[in-house]
Amino acid sequence: LRLSLEMKELFAQRFDTHVPGKKDYVFSHLKQNRGRELNDSTFGARMTGLGPLAQLLSKRYQRACGELKIDTARTGELGLDCGRFQPPPNASDQMALF
Repeated sequence: LRLSLEMKELFAQRFDTHVPGKKDYVFSHLKQNRGRELNDSTFGARMTGLGPLAQLLSKRYQRACGELKIDTARTGELGLDCGRFQPPPNASDQMALF
């Protein structure tokens, strides 16, 4: 979860309203994954987690990808095959959306 600073108060209020008593637990886990902060705006760091909990989630994700036979060898991304994509031969062959 990437929690922007603008959303911090709203996020906390929603927890207090809909799941009272769980906010501290969830915020604690968020902080554990962000180096004791709720948000890290540093480019490249804001989309990854830090610490043991983040490592555990990464291992679970890699295991699930292995079980589902999803190739993550390319820098952690899904190995998508775009080679079979072909644009329509004529512009008039393109179907309309509406």
